Amino acid sequence: MTPASTWQRLLPLRADSDPLLSAIEAELDSERTATELIRHEAEGRYPASVVSRLREVGLAELFSEDATVYQACALNALAARRSGSLAIILGVNTLALLPAHLAATGAQRERIFSRVAGGALSALLLTEWAHGSDLLSTRTRAERDGEAFVVTGEKNLINGGHTADLLMTLVRTGAADSPGGSGLGSTGGFSVLLIERDDTVTALPRYRTLPGAAADISGVKLAGTRVPVTNLIGGQGEGFSIIQKTLTISRGGIGSLAAGAANRAWDLASGYADRRSLYGAPIAMLGGIAEHLHKLEALDLAASALAVKTTAAMNALGQGAAYYTAAAKFACCQLAEQAVDEGRRILSARALLDELPYARLIRDVTLYSVFDGTRHLMLDQVQWRLKQMAAREPGGDPRPRWREIYDTPPVPLGQAVAKRGRPLLVWVHEHARAMGADDLAHVSEALSSLVRWAVERDCWDRDQALQFGAAEVGALLEAALAAAELVTDREKRDPAIGYVGAQAASMLRHLAARVGAGIGELDAAERSLARRCGPPTVPQTEKS
Repeated sequence: MTPASTWQRLLPLRADSDPLLSAIEAELDSERTATELIRHEAEGRYPASVVSRLREVGLAELFSEDATVYQACALNALAARRSGSLAIILGVNTLALLPAHLAATGAQRERIFSRVAGGALSALLLTEWAHGSDLLSTRTRAERDGEAFVVTGEKNLINGGHTADLLMTLVRTGAADSPGGSGLGSTGGFSVLLIERDDTVTALPRYRTLPGAAADISGVKLAGTRVPVTNLIGGQGEGFSIIQKTLTISRGGIGSLAAGAANRAWDLASGYADRRSLYGAPIAMLGGIAEHLHKLEALDLAASALAVKTTAAMNALGQGAAYYTAAAKFACCQLAEQAVDEGRRILSARALLDELPYARLIRDVTLYSVFDGTRHLMLDQVQWRLKQMAAREPGGDPRPRWREIYDTPPVPLGQAVAKRGRPLLVWVHEHARAMGADDLAHVSEALSSLVRWAVERDCWDRDQALQFGAAEVGALLEAALAAAELVTDREKRDPAIGYVGAQAASMLRHLAARVGAGIGELDAAERSLARRCGPPTVPQTEKS
């Protein structure tokens, strides 16, 4: 079996001891399944046989009411490490069932999860071709007719249009011109309906996609589909709130997808560098290649650390982890793309051959940053939290609170996502100072100074480029801090902190210069972080 992933190794609660996940991994690593995934990817064909065999070894249990946040995110990471198409095929099932965990009645959950146990697949129907991620412009309508809703409309660019049986669908149930905020652009006129596929649900043609070529990216047409009133999830008019809570949680899971891709880049690139010889020695012994490997491993560790930290926060805090899920969705995806690029430089021309696996990774890693919310939406979420953090008084040592979070045993997904409370907001420097990571703390303190400076001068809300630039720095600092917390090997931890922290410091220095903000000296902290990276270890040979 493939060795434990970076994501698994960093867990405070070991995922590789889970027998169900071990069985899934064993099936994914079997020669038959690995070969079929490659073939289906090349042919752009949905891997039905693979999904069927995963069901046989217990896949449905990972979508059950008893499945935990840790299991859901571990599945994302281990699947993305092997196939981007399979990762989103599996991941969308957890995503689509989140509204049921959040708002379904006991009778509804019993029906939904009995069907899931029987092998039913699920999809979340949100977007429409004309509106994309602008869910407030949803046109799909559900009209009440006795004890049923009659649904008409099209959902497009969705995952599972041909293959899913249970369709969690955002519909408009309020009149567009009615009072009380139910028109276009308001949030009150939406509901979530569970549509169980029948003859009135027409699958629209699949799209040919650059990433995830074997996934079922398509759409559905709903032409007078009758849905029992008992399939309304939550109250009528509560749909937008349910979807917001759903996406708050799902973003953390996407961080784990990205972490799996970064780990795949390390697997392929490091293996190639050890095997490929140049003038009688492995290319890993060349200084340039060693530098790329050094940085790739650091990026892999940072992405995985933030994904794991966010998983722990979701498990312990539920909706209170909102800041961390947004930061992870942005930073893990960005770091994974950088990691894949480092690996591409190692493999060179071989990274561009369709016949070899790295080309698929180059394509697939681009998907996660736009999956269930673009970069810009995540940056908007993070900048909003930064402004809130800048307005409050500094907190005390956050380490005991985070130890409590890491020590929280895994709980069922429904129990976790239903947890409410104010989002946990902790400046990186409050944590980093307590850990002795003074260079990282200095950059975070400069970021908080910039945010306060901009808010006090009334330029924060008027300068979205400033907001987004600061948010990007903040998300990267969270990844560096997560590596400081969770990577126990100092020789590996320092580069993970250094590469990501120095990147954040450089961005912040340029951002502050652009707006003329006085935030203090950053050069010393940036140099200190860069020194943490250290030189790569290059084995010495007679030829070298």
